[in-house]
Amino acid sequence: MTEVPQEITEYQNLQQQLQIIAMQSQQLEMQQKELEKASGEVEASNGPFYRFIGSVLVAKEKEPLKKELAEEKAEIASRKEMIEKQDKKIKERFEIVRKKVEELVKKQQSARGA
Repeated sequence: MTEVPQEITEYQNLQQQLQIIAMQSQQLEMQQKELEKASGEVEASNGPFYRFIGSVLVAKEKEPLKKELAEEKAEIASRKEMIEKQDKKIKERFEIVRKKVEELVKKQQSARGA
């Protein structure tokens, strides 16, 4: 049966994809928390404000900085939503493949026992 190795390979690939998505989700969560903290600090303070652009520290006005942070938060929220959708699709496929692998293994075991 050549079906089993193909299904097992797909199963392993889906597992890896789920791990990668989990790591990406954690990274986005950390970025989101950092932006929330930065936004809170900017809101509570009157400045002066500075921001790294590459390896250079640049002075920023409060309102443009608040706008930049809000845009970054929106971008991260969008990326998180995309990753969550991707995660859901992969998990659904993972369950289908897992069940298929289990069925194929049972068939092989029963064929060997017969």
